[in-house]
Amino acid sequence: MHVFVSDLHLTDGTIGESVTDDQLATRLLGELPKLESPINLVFLGDIFELLRSSEWAPLWAAAKVAPWTNMSVEFRNFPPKAGKAALTILRRIVARFPKFHAALKAQTAEGKLRTYYIPGNHDYMVQLSAECRQEVCDFLAFEHPASDGFFSHYADRSAQIFAVHGNVADPLNWHDGAEGRWAYGDLIVLRLVNIFVTEACTGAGCDPNDADTPIARAYQDLDNVDSVELALYFRYILERHLTNQNQREQVLDIWRRAVDGLLGEKAFSDEKLYGDRTHKFMRYALRLSKEQSLAQLVPELRREYEALFGPRDPYVQEAQDFLDSQDGFRYILMGHTHRPLITQLESPDTRPAYYVNTGCWRRVVLRGTRGNCFRPAAVRARFVVEGAGRSFTYRLIREIETE
Repeated sequence: MHVFVSDLHLTDGTIGESVTDDQLATRLLGELPKLESPINLVFLGDIFELLRSSEWAPLWAAAKVAPWTNMSVEFRNFPPKAGKAALTILRRIVARFPKFHAALKAQTAEGKLRTYYIPGNHDYMVQLSAECRQEVCDFLAFEHPASDGFFSHYADRSAQIFAVHGNVADPLNWHDGAEGRWAYGDLIVLRLVNIFVTEACTGAGCDPNDADTPIARAYQDLDNVDSVELALYFRYILERHLTNQNQREQVLDIWRRAVDGLLGEKAFSDEKLYGDRTHKFMRYALRLSKEQSLAQLVPELRREYEALFGPRDPYVQEAQDFLDSQDGFRYILMGHTHRPLITQLESPDTRPAYYVNTGCWRRVVLRGTRGNCFRPAAVRARFVVEGAGRSFTYRLIREIETE
């Protein structure tokens, strides 16, 4: 028996949150005793949100230190101060989810669960710190030596499953150790989203972690949209949530300054590392978002995206490429996109094969089909594999509740 979940994005609460302790303890873990045990519960990346935190701002203000400072092969020069900040954030996260931890610990102690953990991009930094890895293992009741890095995949040949987080198909959010290339997506969260949310909320008379004021929640949701839709969602907030033109200009000024700071960050200006189509599209979209309205942006970015990427889903293509290169697997699992999906691949033999996206278990913002509206939703998805030997059943369970 396997259950795969991904993208919980547990935060330290300083810049909003995506899911609560009660929701995880009752809705996710509370359902597991109904299944046949023991269960291999696989946490497939982005379980911990190490980026969306106020802890990074003073570190940057004091000495411009960030996780990407001193980029090197396998990130061997990862700044100790960044490691300390990541550990502080992780410990705050752990302290905010005691019921979830207690339920995990109880079910593993009873022999009902075995837990596994694969890092994603938002929690990639745990790979660079033994202390962080120990916190992760303790919290998730995962039996793994903290002195060793975590595996980047989970595989079970009897069930014909191969699972990764999925950011391998997303150059914007891929930490490429071999090339020493830190993920540009981290820059977006730390130097654009966090800064904008903090300053815009302050200007609106509320805290960056305010969960009750609609405009504060809308600002926080900038980190709950697909990264390629970030520019569109900002314009949506500006034009649909604010009615006063002077106040719109004040918010737009905060956005422009944050975007200019991001685009001017020299650590990410190397075209050899950050010059591919994904990075070019992101920079283009952010530049346009400073001046163009939502009505102008939607068709322009659609044309640009289609011209650069075409109709093929990059995650489906990544799954197909893996399937073509490996024998013995029929289900290729990924998370990362937050959108639960199962679709058939081209199988090399008569047996069907599938790409499965495990979605997420968190608050997200979904874009409408016309592209000019967004709606928050709670997505709760998991992929369940039941059976043994040569007889297995596979189910993608998805629940989506829109506001």
